Amino acid sequence: MKRKSYRLRKLSKVIQRELSWIFQKNIMDPRVRRVVILYVDLNKDLSFAKVFISMFFNFLTEIDNSASIEEMIRILNEHQMLKMIRYHLAQRVMVRSIPKLSFCSPIKEDINQHRLYRKNHHR
Repeated sequence: MKRKSYRLRKLSKVIQRELSWIFQKNIMDPRVRRVVILYVDLNKDLSFAKVFISMFFNFLTEIDNSASIEEMIRILNEHQMLKMIRYHLAQRVMVRSIPKLSFCSPIKEDINQHRLYRKNHHR
């Protein structure tokens, strides 16, 4: 796999940092207040960003949080929420165009990749 360019990696980190700030200061929806931005994967032309998230939760009170992570991802990927997040991101990041965002969980991505690998290599 080819290593990403310096510019791409740097912009990914900037977007990650700014999204974290936006979730702390601008998003008041209690359903998504506990989001943690793990990393941002930008495509080469900077038009699309896959944002990998997790949830900050209390180990003593919450045992199974997989359902709430899925709910949070569903809420974040709604059109109005994406529009608001992109607006706040455009206010904080100076780039020609703000990438389209898609929120997902890295655990779910790993499971899907593993299933695809098993399907292709164990025939």
